[in-house]
Amino acid sequence: MDIELSMYPSFLYPLFKKRGPRHYVKVLGYGGGVELRQVGRLAVEVIAPAGVDELWARAVTGVWLDPGEHLDRLSGYTRIIVEHLLRAYPGLRIVASPKDWVYVFISAFLSRNTDFHVNTVRWVRGIAGLYEDPRDIVEDPGRLEIVGRSYQLLQLPEALSLFLRMVSPQDCAKPDRLRRKLLTIPYVGPKVADSYLLFACMASSAVPVDKNLLTFLRLVVGVEGVEAPTKVMCMRSSSCINTVSCPYASSCAAAAMKRLFGPLAGWVQTASYLHVKRWCRRGRCSGCLLRALCRRRVLEEP
Repeated sequence: MDIELSMYPSFLYPLFKKRGPRHYVKVLGYGGGVELRQVGRLAVEVIAPAGVDELWARAVTGVWLDPGEHLDRLSGYTRIIVEHLLRAYPGLRIVASPKDWVYVFISAFLSRNTDFHVNTVRWVRGIAGLYEDPRDIVEDPGRLEIVGRSYQLLQLPEALSLFLRMVSPQDCAKPDRLRRKLLTIPYVGPKVADSYLLFACMASSAVPVDKNLLTFLRLVVGVEGVEAPTKVMCMRSSSCINTVSCPYASSCAAAAMKRLFGPLAGWVQTASYLHVKRWCRRGRCSGCLLRALCRRRVLEEP
């Protein structure tokens, strides 16, 4: 695991504080005080007090999903793409935590249409400073105004109230049913639902579709004519996680990812988030680690 690479795109990022180079401490939620420290190129030391769940430690260090172990399930160009991503981002893992299910929902919900690392992180940490338990927001929503008055914060009490009433950690065992349940909550769309499934339920085929993934699909994977799923589309789907059974599958980016990458769809989406932000959106094509696969290069070069 590369701790810097893996922590940056995780919805658990607000729950950690950076204590030094490649050194993070869990400050919110389950496992407070647990330290993650890079001790080798891809090795992370977990310093935890007695009683911390070992399975949780595997989740939060990304050990639960090793993309290299799934290569044999892929073939052709999709395998080539993943091999290139593994060379470009060899230590990228999914930092997840089923025990922080409430915080994961809040983090994903507050990430809508804003800068995650600037605003969402600040809001989540502000909430933790006001409420001993984030579930107390439902009983005392007025205090949220101290954190801010953005529409994401103003909508949170209603959505969180329904989430706590309808969802439990055990629901992760049936991800397709849970996804539909999440989508019935006001203001929760497919991206929030799939983010919850990936980072709280460790459903590795869940794909939170964003503009970075659409760019990656077009330029690297060569998939055109697909779009981010909408709430209306997904409520008409009978299955989207374990299998794809949906009338909109041919035009849906999430369905395309699942067909192509299967259990690595969520990992590839996470890698695409890093790659497009670091390279494509900055116009750094000449040094791009995926340049050999990029359609933009094919179009631009004679």
